[in-house]
Amino acid sequence: QLGLRRVLLFGTGNTTTFAQLCGEGQDVVGCDISQDVIALKQAEFGAARFMPPEALPERPDFDAVIAVEVIEHLLEPQAVFARLFGLLRPGGVI
Repeated sequence: QLGLRRVLLFGTGNTTTFAQLCGEGQDVVGCDISQDVIALKQAEFGAARFMPPEALPERPDFDAVIAVEVIEHLLEPQAVFARLFGLLRPGGVI
């Protein structure tokens, strides 16, 4: 267990991390830009648990954001990470 209430996996791609954390009982939300990945994960876990970046909530909702190997895919990394920081609850971490 991570000791966190709600976690966002940003840009999870085809890794098994999302399924592993769900299997451990974590309250995890996944996000990716690939429509194929989104469709696959939504079919398995539901639309409320996996979505494109534009569907993420506009309020601070996460205790942690995990973003692995994503920065090289971003056209505006500073803007994206500013948004990710805005999704964190007080004391949250990226």
